[in-house]
Amino acid sequence: MSKLYKLLFWMTILAMVVANIYLFGHSIKVSDEILALEKKTRDLHVANIGLVKEVSFLSSLVYAEKAAIDLQFVKKGTPTFLNKLGVALKN
Repeated sequence: MSKLYKLLFWMTILAMVVANIYLFGHSIKVSDEILALEKKTRDLHVANIGLVKEVSFLSSLVYAEKAAIDLQFVKKGTPTFLNKLGVALKN
């Protein structure tokens, strides 16, 4: 019986060593994937900042003014006034 326990003990130790080596290798692989994803996230963050700046410029009045000049919309518009406010005053 003693030999059986010794054999079981060493088989368990061997199984634990093999499992530990496998888990160590797998954790190195996973950490490399995490580092790659973090780098990709940083790159996307930098690209996002650039896109935010571009969108804010394209939605600004400065861009609208430049586009109006490029399209030759330089004439100022005259406001239109309603002489008779019958609908608004319920007359």
